[in-house]
Amino acid sequence: SAISEEEKCSLRQGLASSFTEPVSQVATQIAVLISKVARLDCPREWPDLVPCLLTAVKSDSALVQHRALLVLHHVVKTLSSKRLAGDRRLFQELTAGLFAFVLNLWNTHYKSFLDQVCHNHHTYYLTIFI
Repeated sequence: SAISEEEKCSLRQGLASSFTEPVSQVATQIAVLISKVARLDCPREWPDLVPCLLTAVKSDSALVQHRALLVLHHVVKTLSSKRLAGDRRLFQELTAGLFAFVLNLWNTHYKSFLDQVCHNHHTYYLTIFI
């Protein structure tokens, strides 16, 4: 390969720390790029990608949470499209606990949303939908 393993590692680390991108279109392209690298390197050469994403989703920063969820979406979508039996088995192992995590996250945000609606906090809508 034309890129050394050290350079690949550095690129993966840089990509995994790009969850603060303020421009949505750039963030989407970064998410797509991460998913393309993940298709080749995850989980064998990039085993900490999904744990890194899950940690970022738990961040106190709404921007970091949103960007991490965007990346997680693209990574899961890309990895789920792999067809070889070995790759599918690795995908199942990698995502075994992911459903419960995302469901819990959904329930937490949904409950918070309903609480805000019940208390007529219309400013909450702006933070959710912007």
